[in-house]
Amino acid sequence: ILDPLYGFDAWGLGGDYWYDLKVRAIDPDNPNNPGDANEMFATLPDVYDAFPYDYEQGLRNVMADWVEHAQARGWTQTAFQTYHNHKWYYNGARVFWSMEENTSADDFRATGYYHQLWRDGYEIADCPDVDWHFRIDISDRWGFNYGQLDNRVNFVMMGSGAANTYWPNIQYRNYFLDADKPEEWNWYGGGPAVTDRGDGFSQLFLQRWSQGFTGGLPYWDNYKTNWNYAETLSTVYSGYSIPGYGQYNGPIMSIRIKMMRQAQQVIELLNLWDEVTDCSDINRQRIRDAVFARYGQTNSDDYSFSGLSEEQLYRLRADLLAQISSELRVPGDVNGDGHVNAIDLLMLVRAWATRAGEPAFNVECDFNGDGVINAVDLLVVANNFGN
Repeated sequence: ILDPLYGFDAWGLGGDYWYDLKVRAIDPDNPNNPGDANEMFATLPDVYDAFPYDYEQGLRNVMADWVEHAQARGWTQTAFQTYHNHKWYYNGARVFWSMEENTSADDFRATGYYHQLWRDGYEIADCPDVDWHFRIDISDRWGFNYGQLDNRVNFVMMGSGAANTYWPNIQYRNYFLDADKPEEWNWYGGGPAVTDRGDGFSQLFLQRWSQGFTGGLPYWDNYKTNWNYAETLSTVYSGYSIPGYGQYNGPIMSIRIKMMRQAQQVIELLNLWDEVTDCSDINRQRIRDAVFARYGQTNSDDYSFSGLSEEQLYRLRADLLAQISSELRVPGDVNGDGHVNAIDLLMLVRAWATRAGEPAFNVECDFNGDGVINAVDLLVVANNFGN
């Protein structure tokens, strides 16, 4: 950083000079520490020119070593992250740019600079089986200079405020990126309060999934010890000071964990439907539209499921399970036991020549969905007999 040719110390003034400029710029209203942002930004080198080649190559090598290590250990089922957690108020660190909750074009430029080095190292390692997220957190500070992050960042984390406002950009954002470098958008915060209904988690998860988000983190503040009232953000409670302490003093899962798990399972079913379907006309957007049309708020323009009742939630889960089961069923398997055999043939014979609405009609035998059980359906059973 203090390289005499390309670093911050090209003028030979020493690290304290730059640090003092930064501190004064951060606190311009302090009479004992007058701000000098103009001087700082006038002399601050561009981040792409500020560091020597050896420094950049060192970062690339560190990244390559890590990726190769993960590959050698067989760690291919975990998505690793490179993430800069330098906030603007970390004044003790002698860095000029915010690497999280970015606020200016220079911040985004610096974040893009580092993630490009990480991506270079990842390419050097040549271990495509190791999954990697190049992450940025913006919270609600949306000054997104996209050009500085294009094809560099692929994992965006934002607060609920930004998520509520900018979710329509997810679809169009990836049109500007290389096909092999799409962005995943994730949100945090804004979950139901402890006094709210438990199905609020499912309502929120369904809305965010429908808006295009990949994942979410509604709570993160754990291990509260006061059992006289419910902590707003807790999902896990400490066993300390609870009734019966001494017999069990380990962490205790709250009921909210089960509520969130229930909500997560709904999302897993939605993703599974998208995964197992062999119909080219079915994709995530069409699944979203089908589910929203039946269970969403019809007058909503942001895919709200705020009116989803507990009964409807269980009905939705049953609908998804039935749909996925039908997608996975072997053609000709009338009773759904995973085999096409004499039992299925017998059931088809019993429904033979019937039409929809007649007492003996069995919709499970109507493989082409034309409302009649005939030779077309028999041919399906014959072609798959024994499978």
